[in-house]
Amino acid sequence: MIGLTTDPIDPDELRKQLFDPAAGAYCSFEGWIRNENEGQAVLRLEYEAYEPLALSEGEKILAEATDRYSCAHAHCRHRTGLLEIGECAVWVGVSAPHRDEAFQACRYIIDQLKVRLPGKRNTTSMVTLAGSIASAARRFTSDEEYPARGPATDPGRYAYQYPQRPVQTRSLSP
Repeated sequence: MIGLTTDPIDPDELRKQLFDPAAGAYCSFEGWIRNENEGQAVLRLEYEAYEPLALSEGEKILAEATDRYSCAHAHCRHRTGLLEIGECAVWVGVSAPHRDEAFQACRYIIDQLKVRLPGKRNTTSMVTLAGSIASAARRFTSDEEYPARGPATDPGRYAYQYPQRPVQTRSLSP
C-alpha cells in the first residue's frame, strides 16, 4: 500500500499496519529533510507529485518487492507540499518471514521510488533565497542604478500607458 500525504508521517502508526504473525522480521526506512544538498545550505523542500501516476507506479514497485523477496507486507508513505528541516519526507516499511528478505525489499523499494516515482523536488537554499532577494531588489531599485532596465529606456514595458482622453468638466453651480 502506498500513499501520498501533506500531513506529517507517523512511523509508529504505519509500523502497526505491517504486523503479521507469520512475519519474523520488520525493516523500515525514513528519509528526512536535511540542511545540506550538493554543498548548498537547504532551508526547506517542496515536493510535488502527479498523484494518479505516482500511486500506480508506487503500487507496482511494492508488488515487485513483495513478489521478489517473499514479503508479508510492504507499505510506503511519501509527503508532498512544503517540508522543513528534520521532517520525514518518505517512509518505507516491510514485514517478512526473515530479516534478509525484509532488508532487501526495503532497500529495493526506496531505490526504485527514487528512480521511478514521478514528481518534482524544489529546494529552497540560501543561494536560491539570496538570488530571489537580489532579483526582488533589482526590481525595486531606482533607474539610476540600472539605467538599461528601467522605465527611462523602455517605458511601455514597465508602466501602463493610459490613452489620452479629452477631459470633460461640468459646472456644479446652477
